[in-house]
Amino acid sequence: MTATRPNTPARATLRRGGSRAERAALALLALAAALALGCGNAPARGGRGWLGDTHAGAPASGGASGRGAGASADDVSSAELRRRLARALSEDRSGQAGQAGQAGEIVRLGHRLLARGERLDAATVTRLRAAVDALPFAELAPLWRAMQPQHAPAGRVALRLARASAHAARPERARTWLQRARAAGLADDAEALAAADALAARLGPAQPADARPRTGFAAVLPLSGRFARVGAELRAGIAQAAVDTGARVAFLDSAGDEAGAAQAVQRAAADSDALAVIGPVGEAESQRAATQAVRSGIPIALLSPGAGGDTGARPAAGVFRLWSPLTWEAREAARLAVSEGHTRLAVLAPRDEHGQRAAQAFAEEASALGATLVRAGAYDPTGTALEDDMAAFLGLDPLTNERLRRHLRRHGRKDGLKSFSPDVPFELLYIPDEYERAALVASFLPFYNVELRTQDFMDAVYLRRKHGGRVPQVVQLLGSSGWHHPGLLVRGGPAVEGALVVDVYAGGDGEDFSSEEAARFAEAFRARLGRYPSRLAAEAYDAALLLFQTEAALGGGASRADFARALAGAELRAGVCGEARVRGGVLRRQAMLLRVELGSFVAHVF
Repeated sequence: MTATRPNTPARATLRRGGSRAERAALALLALAAALALGCGNAPARGGRGWLGDTHAGAPASGGASGRGAGASADDVSSAELRRRLARALSEDRSGQAGQAGQAGEIVRLGHRLLARGERLDAATVTRLRAAVDALPFAELAPLWRAMQPQHAPAGRVALRLARASAHAARPERARTWLQRARAAGLADDAEALAAADALAARLGPAQPADARPRTGFAAVLPLSGRFARVGAELRAGIAQAAVDTGARVAFLDSAGDEAGAAQAVQRAAADSDALAVIGPVGEAESQRAATQAVRSGIPIALLSPGAGGDTGARPAAGVFRLWSPLTWEAREAARLAVSEGHTRLAVLAPRDEHGQRAAQAFAEEASALGATLVRAGAYDPTGTALEDDMAAFLGLDPLTNERLRRHLRRHGRKDGLKSFSPDVPFELLYIPDEYERAALVASFLPFYNVELRTQDFMDAVYLRRKHGGRVPQVVQLLGSSGWHHPGLLVRGGPAVEGALVVDVYAGGDGEDFSSEEAARFAEAFRARLGRYPSRLAAEAYDAALLLFQTEAALGGGASRADFARALAGAELRAGVCGEARVRGGVLRRQAMLLRVELGSFVAHVF
């Protein structure tokens, strides 16, 4: 057997035009925006009021820039925060946060950890609650402003402010703080929940609130700055949904900035006709915007996948996430692999945070479905040590591989590595990465004589002869949505022929549409804008369509509270990316499989 080092992968003929590559590039740029901890600090631009034509104009929020302490980018590691919290707790001699200054430090550190999705043990949670109760009144309001209201112990802080307002004979102010406390979440704090109920009973019924019907939506997107192309593609998808349903949407520019996003949400909330906000995109933007939305009392549907294990969705507080979490796709990949009949699986992921989270999610879901993860590996995301990483993943170390050692003694190291047939214990390999690196990783597999499934039926006689009398394990490649790009076919060449790819949308420019709904959407989009939509525009279309249909189902007008309650159980039965439903404040959907066939992506039929 001979192999060619995959420095220059073979090229495959494409059946696509440049617009397909353009829209795929936009999707990749969107992923970068979603994963970014921050989206720049460019000052927001001034503009006119947000109400206007359905999709004319792109007024931006004006005014100050800056970051709130609870939502700003934080370079301190979680481990360091835990060390600081442990030190603060140990230095609290009373055991109940008896010193006011120490209580504030305990609350701030505990909140920062919880806002990251970290868990605290029961004893620490008890001390954290006691610290809130020990804080002087003067520290409460500034602390609340620096917090992310959807994370503990913000609810307990708001409850203390409610009780203080009631004590000062300000019942309406007390009711406002009590509402914020409940929205922030007290379900896990039985003591605070009982205190809130008692305070509500003492205050009596509130004055009738403004429940006038609201029929408009505000889309907060990066329409200027370095993520403007992402914002433009999202805007195109949302605008198409508005055209198809008759909904009214005003577009506000976040400029890719946290402060700009918060100011845009504040402006939307101040308008009497804004029912809800859709957007923004970046994770830091989304956190800041969600915080502002909770404070302003307007529901928000975020268009970023979230970071870490916590999705950031708080439906009771009106915070929803209508973009699938980063680990969702990996779990769908495992589900689809098992549904294809594969039971011995492997995962090979970049050695970075995203890659390792995807690998863990794939492994967990595979195990839950009864499959066996027989091997897991990682590689340098820069690609500088890829050859060594691949050899390690395949067990090609003469020190530990006796069969390889004997083979090298007979044939020499140079020729022996080219002709050695490795032991491959898995039948499917999942590689969650973008197409540039994925194509190179895939090309290394045949270089090391791993047989990849390029067609449904492989010639066993040929394979036996090629591998010196032994029939090798044929491996099915499975890629993430980052593979769905024409560049994969160019870079990967024959190595990616027959590969399966997980995605939610396909179609246009020579590619079959994933559904009739996708075809109708794409043709309407093309008729309006002169090009086919990207996956990014398709997902934005579905998110907006879900909002618009939810509002219409309420009778053409609803209060913000009514809308948030309805959205918590909303379903989209005919989305362009398939059926979807909101559960736990997060959009849930099922992915599909594409297959690389003759240098093109086609729908895979089970």
